[in-house]
Amino acid sequence: METGEIIGAEALTRWIDKDGSLISPATFIPALEESGFVVTLDKYIWQGVASWLRGRIDRGLCVVPVSLNVSRVDILACDVAEHMGALAAQYNLPPELMRIEITETAYTGESEAVDKLTADLHTRGFSTYMDDFGTGQSTLAMLKNVNVDVIKLDRTFVPTDRDQGRSAQIVSSMLEMAQSLHLPVVVEGVETNEQANILRHMGARYAQGFLYYRPMPAKDFEALLDGGNNN
Repeated sequence: METGEIIGAEALTRWIDKDGSLISPATFIPALEESGFVVTLDKYIWQGVASWLRGRIDRGLCVVPVSLNVSRVDILACDVAEHMGALAAQYNLPPELMRIEITETAYTGESEAVDKLTADLHTRGFSTYMDDFGTGQSTLAMLKNVNVDVIKLDRTFVPTDRDQGRSAQIVSSMLEMAQSLHLPVVVEGVETNEQANILRHMGARYAQGFLYYRPMPAKDFEALLDGGNNN
């Protein structure tokens, strides 16, 4: 947040409607999770990211680590660690370029399966991120036992004009707690310079949100990396 440097990206999905408009994942992902088809979609995206990274490296172009979302359904339906390891081997990628994001609700709902997954991922050299931190019911108790590398603080905690005092106190406490546990924190949903300034004064270092960039096609992200304007 101090330098504005791009230090990573997150792979997202959008549904392009017949009229060309983009449909939010919040609209279609729940149906895909219920049907189980989300596993097919996620595997497609994971492989697309691996292929994209390999292509950039082969052309001698700049790359940054890309976060890959893993859902509760993925964890129950397949061996995620084995699949990620196979992708890294297939595309000859260092595991640190593929960061694995698991939602906090998966940690709370399938704790044993997630514990095994994070251990298997670490064995293979992958980092794990706890996404949407703070949205579950047992956040503080969970942090005592969860073997996670990075916390992504949910956007609902970012201070707004109406509740700066209370939100700021909560975020400050969370950042202090994470620092004491030696856990880096990425603050999600930062949309204004005022929010960024408040967070920086609290000691936050990493953030994502509309203030920096909105979701974009891969080719537009490539232009950012290739243009030399890495801020």
